[in-house]
Amino acid sequence: MKLEDHTQRPFGRIDPPFGPGGQPRLEVVDIPGVGVSAGVAYGESRTDLVHDHLESVIRRAELRKGLSQGDLFDRARLFEPHVRAEAPDIADEIEGIATGAGIPSEAAWLLQLRAEATRIDPNNLPAECTSFGAAAQATKTGRRFRAAPGF
Repeated sequence: MKLEDHTQRPFGRIDPPFGPGGQPRLEVVDIPGVGVSAGVAYGESRTDLVHDHLESVIRRAELRKGLSQGDLFDRARLFEPHVRAEAPDIADEIEGIATGAGIPSEAAWLLQLRAEATRIDPNNLPAECTSFGAAAQATKTGRRFRAAPGF
């Protein structure tokens, strides 16, 4: 996939999956491991979703904010040293997602930091989704849990 060539669809896949009764559903993905191995597993299992979401983020930023793909990648990379210092396992997971999904590392960082990378006016915050997780010791099953809206 050539990332600059994202003009085929105006926003990529933006409709969430729907469950019974037409209600949006939260997709739960059970990913083993931590850090890089978890990221690779997720990237490999959701390659199409990752690519579609990346196309959507880049296209929206170009249309709404006038930001190029290069601008977005540069902005997202500014946060890497801070994330790596505070949460190295999360930084490793982001790198693993890039590897598993076959996207540049900068693209994986952008997907995690899209609000920060696209914010032009810090007083006008965009609406965003919420992800959440629980450490293995905090769950009934003893397995780590992370969830995010399916888009």
